[in-house]
Amino acid sequence: SAPTPAQTPAPTPAPTPAPAYATFSGELELSVSDPSAFVEDPAAKSATEEVIAEKAEVSAEYVDVTLSIVGSRRLGTQRRLEGSVKVDYTITVPEGVDGGYESIAAAARSKLKKVSKDELGTAFGNKIPDYTIAVTSAKVGSLETVQPDDDESDDDSFAAQHGV
Repeated sequence: SAPTPAQTPAPTPAPTPAPAYATFSGELELSVSDPSAFVEDPAAKSATEEVIAEKAEVSAEYVDVTLSIVGSRRLGTQRRLEGSVKVDYTITVPEGVDGGYESIAAAARSKLKKVSKDELGTAFGNKIPDYTIAVTSAKVGSLETVQPDDDESDDDSFAAQHGV
């Protein structure tokens, strides 16, 4: 039988460029009736993401939170009944959303900067009634837009840096 002609390897598809996104982080400090239960409660974590998303007017899928107990010194084996929980959150809006990812992220950031601690506390109380929660501090970080490099921008920056 005739030899099979060698197969030409298919060209490797170029990797899909990562989408650009706009992101900012913030921090809340909550006075919570049972901080250790709160930080271990998955429902409390998702409710915290929902509260932040509602106040920022973005989808909860764009919000990521980490809960930690502030100054967690255990006094013997006693659980502290009231204490502070730190909420570190990041909101990331991906490229391709209706309305433009940079505009949405910037609007979300300004909404969170304007919302009062009392309003946030009320929202937490409505969303997570199992705990007594007061918001004692709220900070919002700066907005960052991340655009993954494509080839052209690499050439430009190389030329610019090296005076080519």
